[in-house]
Amino acid sequence: MLKKAIIAVFGFALIFNSPINAVTTENVPVVADWVLAPAQFKKVDPMALEQALGDWQNAPGLKRNATLVIMDAIDGEILYQYNPNNLQTPASVTKLFTAVTIASLIDPDSQIVTRVKLLDDTVYLVGAGDPQFGARKSDGRVSLEALAELAAVQLKKRDIKIVKVVIDDSIFEPLQVPKDWLPSYLAASEAHPITALNLDDPTAPRQAPKDPSLVTGEKFASFLRAQSISVTTRVSRNKTPLAAQEIAQMKSKSIAQIIEDTLYTSNNQDTEILARLAAAVASDSSDTNTTTNLINEVSASWGIESSELDLKDASGLSRTNKISSLNAATISQKILFPQVPVNLVAPKNKISLTQPAGEFKADLWPVMTGLPPARSLGTMYKRLSNSSDVAKGVTRAKTGTLREVIGLSGTIQTKDGGLVTFGILANQADSRNSTRKSVDDLMNSIANCDCTVK
Repeated sequence: MLKKAIIAVFGFALIFNSPINAVTTENVPVVADWVLAPAQFKKVDPMALEQALGDWQNAPGLKRNATLVIMDAIDGEILYQYNPNNLQTPASVTKLFTAVTIASLIDPDSQIVTRVKLLDDTVYLVGAGDPQFGARKSDGRVSLEALAELAAVQLKKRDIKIVKVVIDDSIFEPLQVPKDWLPSYLAASEAHPITALNLDDPTAPRQAPKDPSLVTGEKFASFLRAQSISVTTRVSRNKTPLAAQEIAQMKSKSIAQIIEDTLYTSNNQDTEILARLAAAVASDSSDTNTTTNLINEVSASWGIESSELDLKDASGLSRTNKISSLNAATISQKILFPQVPVNLVAPKNKISLTQPAGEFKADLWPVMTGLPPARSLGTMYKRLSNSSDVAKGVTRAKTGTLREVIGLSGTIQTKDGGLVTFGILANQADSRNSTRKSVDDLMNSIANCDCTVK
């Protein structure tokens, strides 16, 4: 994938790119060597770092059950650890491991293709697992309304004015709900039953639909009616016959962009859907158990200790998910400076994705760029918001929040030129606000550290 965005906090220099005149090169600017080379980070002194951390573990919200690992980002050396192997509920820090799995198996430049097919008088809406498929054209670049308009044009060209509508969401096992999700998650629409035809509709009722695919199909039928195409029966579910011909399609954002979006906003539904898509690419099943086993397997390929990763869902809503702070710090180091994965599972199926030119290789770049910067984007926007917070300009991290659970994993640059990755997990955190402040204070201590090797 073409890496256009270079993130300053990671110390990469922006490469100047100027078109070269085909006839003469006399106007081409001379670029200094240091501009074209990555910044050289200094090694961090573990003793100096530990001194800077102080008595962090006795801060409010961290006293009862917190774990911390800090690693040198360049070579993965463990600089500091406190209960590094204790398994903790990670909440949405889980999404880092899921995002790595998705980026390892699906070309980040590929797009998800939702299709409409026709056979006789039956229109098939074929879901492909696009988690950002909007309802109305005002909802985003891909929408059910726009797709219905494209389909209606083709139906009218064929002089077809009365149709039946069938949904095909068979690319996933439909209506999946991980076993230990709380009913309140669905009641508050934190997540829906997982299907390949979920609709990203901001006007939908707060309660998650029992069958999101059928809701999508019924809305599609209403958009067809708005284009003067009659739909005579209720929407049903079936597989699309091979003889059906495509009459319309819509392509999603790139997988890279969707990964970034899900990490910025910590979107549970989108993460679960993308994880099922990765499972459908890698195997003949996309149920929850297959999906979580796949995340474990792919993470192990990147050097993550599998005995310290026990997941029951892909998004982190599950309170029985368990990971170690060592794995949390390690995954952040891997996405920043990935090595070649070992025994990475090979994609098995070509499903409804565009196939970019060239050979696909696992690319963790969109996971790294998806880490939201403190006081800038997404779930980190309100973190480190005080004027005295020195870590806000040099921290990018994935948050994790559930009742009595606070987690954070990402990268911090020290003020004297060191770069570290970290994972901190606090369970039994009685006060969400005080625990977050204690974690943010810890980030400030790292960012303000004069702790590189002199």
